[in-house]
Amino acid sequence: MASDVQTHAIGESAGTGQYRCCKCGGELTLTGPRDQLPPCPQCGTGADVRYTPVDGHASTSKGIESQQR
Repeated sequence: MASDVQTHAIGESAGTGQYRCCKCGGELTLTGPRDQLPPCPQCGTGADVRYTPVDGHASTSKGIESQQR
């Protein structure tokens, strides 16, 4: 089953907008194009913690390409 929903990992600069944690449903907002997605305030950090855009602005915002550390 393929999904067209783009997801973002912790540390990515995903772009301005509101994002939802795929694991617990918690939401957070990035206010600038260089802001990085933090660990989820509710479920923490981990390889399985990813975020999806919630609002239209987050869906179309490009953010800054990140480099994995």
